[in-house]
Amino acid sequence: MRYWIFRPNKPICVEGDDFDDTRVANVRGLQLVFMDESFYRRYRRYVRQHARFQVVGSLYHQQNAHHVTKILIMVKSLLPLRK
Repeated sequence: MRYWIFRPNKPICVEGDDFDDTRVANVRGLQLVFMDESFYRRYRRYVRQHARFQVVGSLYHQQNAHHVTKILIMVKSLLPLRK
């Protein structure tokens, strides 16, 4: 199983919602979740170069043993940033 972890520049705080009102503070890593395997192929070379990214998506709480961080992000888009 492969996991990609996004590490924000600064820790973030994630507020709960109507479904899960759990607040999680000091989040330093979010597991990236992709709709299909094509994202891995498309962005693998940037990850190997330790590139920086802008990530757009929806946050949600850990739900099962395959989730390796307390907060995950369902990725809509990744934008590699220039150094």
